[in-house]
Amino acid sequence: MEIIGTVIAVDGNMAEVIVRRVSACGENCATCKGSCETTTAKTVAENLAGAGVGDMVKIESESSAVIRAALILYMIPIAVTILLAALFYGLGFDNLYVILFSVIGFFASFFAIKCFDKKIAPKSYITKVLGKGEK
Repeated sequence: MEIIGTVIAVDGNMAEVIVRRVSACGENCATCKGSCETTTAKTVAENLAGAGVGDMVKIESESSAVIRAALILYMIPIAVTILLAALFYGLGFDNLYVILFSVIGFFASFFAIKCFDKKIAPKSYITKVLGKGEK
């Protein structure tokens, strides 16, 4: 997976980069008519290319790692919610409690994922400086 961004800070061999989020329509806004807003996100990448603040860079990540992280982020909360609902329903709890514990489990799973975020996040690398910024 490749994405273009601008370096906003450098700390040793790591760089903080601001990137434009890619929409589902493939950024073909002329034909989309979805009125999407362009949003940005910050990411940290290993600075293999020696980029400086203000440089436009190409960031690469392994596609399999990105897909794995997305599956973890989306599938674990859904699985926890379904499992808790089935468990508490099977134990004979009232539907209100089944819903309550399932919703609590859903949000608790996001908290658990956040605790392991650094371990499961895909590694990103700056592989090329596309344009020099002002130093």
